[in-house]
Amino acid sequence: MKKSLIPTGVISLVVLGLVVAMFVVNTGVFAVHANDKKEVTIHVIEHAVTDTVGDVPPAGDSLGDQLAFHNPVYDVADKKQVGHDNGNCVRTVTGKGTGVWECFWTVILAKGQITVEGPFDDNGTDTMLAITGGTGAYKEARGQMRLHVHTVVNGVTTKYDFFYQVEM
Repeated sequence: MKKSLIPTGVISLVVLGLVVAMFVVNTGVFAVHANDKKEVTIHVIEHAVTDTVGDVPPAGDSLGDQLAFHNPVYDVADKKQVGHDNGNCVRTVTGKGTGVWECFWTVILAKGQITVEGPFDDNGTDTMLAITGGTGAYKEARGQMRLHVHTVVNGVTTKYDFFYQVEM
C-alpha cells in the first residue's frame, strides 16, 4: 500500500506557518504601538508654600520624619497658576546637605494628572524621579521628572522647577 505525502506536507506547512508567526511576533515586525510613542516635556514651577515637616523622635532631622504638601504650580514664565500638586515624603537619610527624602506625589493639570515617586536629595542638586503613571491625557505616561531648585530665600527653597519628560 502506497502512503500519501499530503498529510505530511500539510503538517509541514502548518509548522512553518507557526514558526513564521512566532518570528513576526517576537521581532516586533507588526508592533505598531512601539513606534507611536512620543515624548513631551512639561515644565512647571512649584511654589513651596505649604511644605510641612512632621518631626518624629528624636527631635530634629531624623529618620522617619514626614513632609507633606499641597502646592500651586505655575507656567514656565511663573505668571499663571496651571495646577497644583499633592504629596508626601519620608526622611530616609539624615544630615544637612546629605539628606534624602523618599517621595510620592501627583501634579494635577488641566489635561490630567501625572504621578511621580523616588528619592529627593535635599542638597540643592538636581534629582530625577520616576513617572509612574497618570490620568486623562497622561493616562499612559511613563518617563522621568527632573526636580531643580529654582529659588532660595534665606536658606529656604521657595520654588522648584519640575521638568516632566513624559513618554505617552
